[in-house]
Amino acid sequence: MYKISAGSKLSFGSLVQGAYPENWTDLQGCTEIPDVGGSPDTVESTTLDNLVYRSYVKGLQDLGSLDFPFNLETPSASSNINLVAGLDKDTLYGWKIEYASGVTIKIKSKPSYSFNAVGVNEIESFTLHLIPEEEPTITVPQSSI
Repeated sequence: MYKISAGSKLSFGSLVQGAYPENWTDLQGCTEIPDVGGSPDTVESTTLDNLVYRSYVKGLQDLGSLDFPFNLETPSASSNINLVAGLDKDTLYGWKIEYASGVTIKIKSKPSYSFNAVGVNEIESFTLHLIPEEEPTITVPQSSI
């Protein structure tokens, strides 16, 4: 059985002595979760023994920047833009991507954000940019397999 994305969410919290937090704050209004991972690099391993084809080994994967677009809530103390804007851009936070299927991905990143272009009769939006500073922690529940 397949699971639709409704109910997936992004949360954050302050790290506790470098560990992920127990309590997370959900960010409302996220419209898309970006690809996490991607194809690994290929590292050439061809030698003079290869006569027809080059050979390769699997290299590292590039997480790159994870960009999360959000519909901009009317600014208030608890609105998504004020929660993001209130974070210290030089502080490392824990971030949790939680898919509706129960799969979770945790990363550590400093936050930054930008406002998106807006046109006639469109919802204002912003993008949260996260660049993981270490490898993610991925959990796939047994019931999801």
